[in-house]
Amino acid sequence: MNEKGFFATLYDFEFISFITPTFIKILYGIGMAVIGVAALGIAFAGYETAGIWGVIFGLFGGLAAALLWTIALRIGAEVAIVAFKAWENTERLLADRD
Repeated sequence: MNEKGFFATLYDFEFISFITPTFIKILYGIGMAVIGVAALGIAFAGYETAGIWGVIFGLFGGLAAALLWTIALRIGAEVAIVAFKAWENTERLLADRD
């Protein structure tokens, strides 16, 4: 695998190296923060419509939605990582063959 710096990889028009595996962790963290804020938003939106019972149901609904969103985010991140791992392993196998 060809290790380059960030900007060398960014402007690599042959796509020999990728920046996505580096950013997956950052994007996952940002996604988790957005999910947390959205779950709190669901709870407070319930307060505006139904008072304290809206908060209670909003908390449970927000937690359930956050769990589903987190699962979907994690699956998406894992699919991307698996694709890049397959690319790395294929590249290694081809290099060993030569």
